[in-house]
Amino acid sequence: MVSFPNLPVETIIRLLSFLSPNELAPCARLSKQLLNIIQTSSLLTYILELGKAGLKKPEFVNYPQLEESGINPSDLLTTLRKRERGLSQFAWNEQWDIPVEKQYTIQDVCGSVFVGGISLQEDEIAHNRFDAMDVYDFSDIQNPKAPITTLFFDKLYDNCAIDPGQDLLILVEKITHICHYKLHFRCLSTGHHYEHCTILIPVPDSEENEGPVQIEIEICGDTLLFRQMNSLTIVRWKTGHTQAMYSEFRGSFTCRLISEIEFLLIGRSVPVLEYYTLYEFGGSDPSIKLQNRVDFSLPFIDDHDSSPWRIERNAMLVSSEALYTPKPFSPFVGPSTLLYPSESQLVHLHCYDVIPTGSCVLERCRPRDNIDMFVHIGQLRKLRDRYSTGSSMQPSKIPAVPWNIWGTDTTRVFGHEYTGWGKRSIRGSRALIVADGYFSTTIFDFNPTTETSSTSDIIQDQSEVVTDDGLKIRSSLPYRKIPLPYSQSQYNIRPDLIGDDIIYVPVGVCPLKLLDNLQEIFLVSW
Repeated sequence: MVSFPNLPVETIIRLLSFLSPNELAPCARLSKQLLNIIQTSSLLTYILELGKAGLKKPEFVNYPQLEESGINPSDLLTTLRKRERGLSQFAWNEQWDIPVEKQYTIQDVCGSVFVGGISLQEDEIAHNRFDAMDVYDFSDIQNPKAPITTLFFDKLYDNCAIDPGQDLLILVEKITHICHYKLHFRCLSTGHHYEHCTILIPVPDSEENEGPVQIEIEICGDTLLFRQMNSLTIVRWKTGHTQAMYSEFRGSFTCRLISEIEFLLIGRSVPVLEYYTLYEFGGSDPSIKLQNRVDFSLPFIDDHDSSPWRIERNAMLVSSEALYTPKPFSPFVGPSTLLYPSESQLVHLHCYDVIPTGSCVLERCRPRDNIDMFVHIGQLRKLRDRYSTGSSMQPSKIPAVPWNIWGTDTTRVFGHEYTGWGKRSIRGSRALIVADGYFSTTIFDFNPTTETSSTSDIIQDQSEVVTDDGLKIRSSLPYRKIPLPYSQSQYNIRPDLIGDDIIYVPVGVCPLKLLDNLQEIFLVSW
């Protein structure tokens, strides 16, 4: 019997998601294998982001009844695309004020799940440690204001990461006397341990006996990146295989896991972007290969400026010290803060459906100064360059972005010429363009036949689009141009495009404050 090639599940799903039912017809004999891939596709980046676990329908659970159920490629394709559109079913249009009784020492949000760590020992709060955790699921539209559960732990932990798609909670414990981090893997829904699943990672000499745990965790499927100050450990958490590598960057760096077999390293003090792939990742230690390296300039940073910058949810934030009161570098995982936390917190979640029921008024946010964003992360790419007219930086000095690090095939829909401000969020075949000051927000769909009820709005001939803010989008593909029904003009908004949903995070005076407190999120389903 024909079988699929030995490719990562994520790659197979990405390929299948762009096939029509007719194109899938030759795969009819592989229905069982297709179904197995789809059921276990929590490895997918977008499934992890949406926070959805495996399929729940009874007919997809009983494997012996598979042939009798008459599953065909068309059904499989429909199921797969429904998974990609997971968040769209909620059609949120409410505002939820979620009171937080205790100060969260650490927070993270992934998909519809939000967690906050609580220290039950008051003297440990200043150290950002926790021994309990509130878990919210915003998809529970019946009662979103209350935690779905509170997990209690038998010891204090320093950090955490969550992956709702795999029902996974990673707790990080720093064991000082042996100079190691210990990673504990638990079920997010119950807090129960995964059997025989703890991993020890050595602490580099330069970090021994330091105060806050300075780490960054990235996870996609079975692959986990654990970044410390000057080292990176690649982990297969289900088998315990690990491999460490040390960055040649002068100073610290940050990382981003693109897929199970791809990741980026980005230098901080030295602006260098490196693209790596992992090979022989079956049952042995991974082999790491540097595929490309690009140097780029950051003219908005003074040579003697020590202002911290970091990747936060697919965006590199560069902040002016005048905008916040810094404390020692917090853990990177999740939206951790560079500010001293306030005495009380109130989590606000604002969600608006794309179909307006009236005037959709967004709270005005004070524009940020001296803040730039840069991202180019696999299927989710985003860039924002902005400058103040009162600053010494000229438009000609806007940094050239290394769009071509993945080669020309992956950048065919992009031009590099633009003026003024630009916000882009590109995922797969879809692009979101927000033009500041020009009263326009537009979605471009470069796979217009997918889930499309009408073909009348598909543009077949035009190969170049110039948006109001001067961004040129070139494509030989047909596409749809979908204007949003309201303007984002005069609002400083960081867009994320997840599946078929757009999440706007408006940012106030402090560039990181909103991310830390999850105060406002605008969700638009289209």
